[in-house]
Amino acid sequence: MITEILHVSSRCGGGKSLNTLKELYPYLVKNSEETVIFASKTNDLTQQNHAGFLKIVAQRVDPVASVRVDSSTDKGAVIRELSELLTAGYSGVIFTSHSAIARIHSSLLKKVRLLVDEVPQELVESIQVRYEAKDQGAKWESFLTTHPSSHTGYQKTVLHPSVSQENVQRYIDNIREGRDTSTTQEVASLLEFLLADYEVMYTTVCDAKKRVYRLYQAIHWQKLDQIISNVAHFAILSAQLRGTLLGFVAEHHCGIPIQEVPVTSQINLEAKHSNKARIIPLLAGGNWSATLKEKPANEALSYQGVPVSSPEPVALYAQQVAEQILGAKGCLLVLNKDDPLHAGLDRGNVERITIAVHGSNNYRHFDHAVYLASSRPNPFEVKSLQMFAVDHNLPENGITQAVMTERCYEAAYQCIARTSIRNPQADPNKEHLFIVPDMEYAKYIQSWFEPGYAIIDAQYAHTKQPTARRDKEKENRRAVVIRILTDYQAKQGKRKDLIMQAGISESSFRRYKKEFRAELEGLGLIRPKRSSTKTGTKTAA
Repeated sequence: MITEILHVSSRCGGGKSLNTLKELYPYLVKNSEETVIFASKTNDLTQQNHAGFLKIVAQRVDPVASVRVDSSTDKGAVIRELSELLTAGYSGVIFTSHSAIARIHSSLLKKVRLLVDEVPQELVESIQVRYEAKDQGAKWESFLTTHPSSHTGYQKTVLHPSVSQENVQRYIDNIREGRDTSTTQEVASLLEFLLADYEVMYTTVCDAKKRVYRLYQAIHWQKLDQIISNVAHFAILSAQLRGTLLGFVAEHHCGIPIQEVPVTSQINLEAKHSNKARIIPLLAGGNWSATLKEKPANEALSYQGVPVSSPEPVALYAQQVAEQILGAKGCLLVLNKDDPLHAGLDRGNVERITIAVHGSNNYRHFDHAVYLASSRPNPFEVKSLQMFAVDHNLPENGITQAVMTERCYEAAYQCIARTSIRNPQADPNKEHLFIVPDMEYAKYIQSWFEPGYAIIDAQYAHTKQPTARRDKEKENRRAVVIRILTDYQAKQGKRKDLIMQAGISESSFRRYKKEFRAELEGLGLIRPKRSSTKTGTKTAA
């Protein structure tokens, strides 16, 4: 078992991967019997790192074995091939993916030196399976049963005691190996979590966009714990680690410190960029989100105290503002996959990409970038993180901030750093423009530049029209009616007394119940409306 996770950090483009591979060669020449796994985020990066290592070996005298095992080289058989290599005691470097090290049986990693390029999010992940409540009845649901929990509105989910574990494993294998294409990989993760009896998975019912959903949630951190317990050496090469879910769980829950280290004592990588940059936030505060992007701009945003006039969704309006700032300049444009594209940015010198570009060197001909994607965790995932924190006596704000940093701010930096700022030498005569969603993004990206090199230009910053108070009032009403009905079911008092203790009137209680009826029915706190078979009219239970 290791006693620390080593972290090799530098700015994007600082040479973490290349210099580590260069130092790996002489180490393996001296320790030729060892097994090293070098895991990358994507198949493209696995190929890129393997090719880089082969080039290093070709320039030297002593041979060092290496092999690439991912879904490009062994489609459908990655885990089997990787398991066979480890069982046989392969000597050399195995280049594979993050997902492979998350799925391999941890006992095969004993004495392995594990080097991971970028943070392996698969080792600590937020499991979430959501589907419309009207669609319930899938076979995998018959494997489950629920019990009461201490968290209001949530129930514990476990495997039903009558279920055969072999049948559950077979169901998982059919999903993982592509024989069952109708069930998602998230369901496989859910069942694996429950089959291993790791800890608590919660279920609830939510109401979103006038649809009622069943939701299963858990934080799966045991994969990280298993790797910590087996490998001989664990190093992560990334710009950020502590400000991620993995980093938070490793230090605060697993009790494994993160040690910042150089590649070697002779190699000091650049920590920050020395480029001139102007970072332009489009919101003065924070809270850029997928929900905000869908709202009409004239209902959601104000500029200099005046509501904007555009009826377009915020997603398109923000692109319009970005186009006005850029003028004719070309740029990388980072959007979510389903975001609409503004006509003004549909031109030859603008390249649209998604957030899945970690490690890529293919966009260095761009000097400017517009990042308008959103990966903010939804309220139900935030609740899942908070329940995990409460269950394990961890700081709630710490875990949610780690996820925000990883998903939002670090993701934006990774994308912006695909531009020419990743080049080894900064051009002192060039100013880079980076247009970002809000001030929190701007501050985080500025922190990756040497002091004085990046300025935040807030002249285009909009403000959100005030809806926060209404949203908070709605959440308070929801919490009150759930608490009253939950206490009533638990025989904590008469309903009229519980209503009085909550400080509301009987008429307010009826109004709240009507407002949240769909969710309350799903939680089993009130009986659903039913249709009369005689008249066809609905009668309230």
